[in-house]
Amino acid sequence: MFFQKKDKKEKIIISDDDFLRESKTVDEPLTNPYYAMVSYRYKLAKYAAVIILVFFVLISISLNSENITYNNFVFLIKDMNTVFEAEGVLNVQKNVRYNPDKNQAFALYRNGLAIAGSSNIFIYNSAGKQTYSGDLQYMSPHISSSEKYFLVYDQGAKSYSIYNSFAKVYEKKNDNVLVKAKICDQGVYATVSQDQKYASVLTLYNKDFGEIQKHYKEKYITDFDISDNGENVIIASAGMQNGEFYTDISTTVVGSGEETTIATERGAFPMMVGYNDSGSVVCCDEITLFFDKEGGVLKRFDYGYEKLSFASVGNKHFALILSNFDSENDHKLLVFDNEGNSLLETAITGRIDGFELYDENVYILFDKEIKRFSADGEEHAVSISPGAKDMLVINKNTVLLCYANHTAYIEIN
Repeated sequence: MFFQKKDKKEKIIISDDDFLRESKTVDEPLTNPYYAMVSYRYKLAKYAAVIILVFFVLISISLNSENITYNNFVFLIKDMNTVFEAEGVLNVQKNVRYNPDKNQAFALYRNGLAIAGSSNIFIYNSAGKQTYSGDLQYMSPHISSSEKYFLVYDQGAKSYSIYNSFAKVYEKKNDNVLVKAKICDQGVYATVSQDQKYASVLTLYNKDFGEIQKHYKEKYITDFDISDNGENVIIASAGMQNGEFYTDISTTVVGSGEETTIATERGAFPMMVGYNDSGSVVCCDEITLFFDKEGGVLKRFDYGYEKLSFASVGNKHFALILSNFDSENDHKLLVFDNEGNSLLETAITGRIDGFELYDENVYILFDKEIKRFSADGEEHAVSISPGAKDMLVINKNTVLLCYANHTAYIEIN
């Protein structure tokens, strides 16, 4: 064999005068054939991995060269800096101040805050530091926020723009007037516009802002939602037949170009739609429908002789407020699980200025007070300064109030 275990032997060293001066025994190194082969193979694997890595990097750079830019490296460094600067959502010890604007939209974005007005847009990171400001000529700005980007569109006009924490990354002016737009966490987004030939046109775009597909509707799209993974879209449309409204609910798989109607509800006008963990919820003016993931109806809830004022869809809960037709200050709060089972029903009194659902908790904004209701009936209230324009829920115990020129943090314990 090539590898052998050699026996111990005696080595004699003779001096120049031929006398035996010393004698000693030496062990020569032992070589194990198995471990020598393993070592050789690991060495080959190491070099092969280096070669594969080099080829992978070269191919990746070649295929994504348009995304490897100086600005992207700047954004990466700034994002890393933001992570080390602060933890959590904004600095609760520091309220943000900004220029007042007659039309303002607010949204939480990447642990920070985005504010869009009719003339300016401001972005703040989680430390409360301004990372971007720019001009914005939108008469009616609306924000849709996601983990990747946030989208600002001018409802009733033709323009929209998309931002990250530090820059405007894309903008577009449509041929037709925008009615609604939303973006999901994967960066897939959609717009609804009006067309001369069709009542509504829904256009889907990928995360690189390229158009995927269009859906032309003879009915009016009142709302839609994109699943968190960016793979499915549910569409609520309103039509009229024999003098009464009806709701048409359809779905599409992103990239398929096909649309499937899953339900039609006569005598109802769709107000909002949203995905949840069990399927989806469609909230109409007189009824709410709970669907499973296959499009089957799980539950129906009829409002009776009360009108819908607010509604919100969460992953595991759904909440709405019904109001008395005869009194603007008499309301009813209802909370359901995502399959339509009732969890809470309680009376509310007063003029409601804001409504948010966060997990199983509902937050209601009044002029001088915020109330938090949990699904098990627990209620907490805290006094606030009047004049808040919006309410953003940061976590169960913290609410961010947005005023005309500043924010205020409210603790609810």
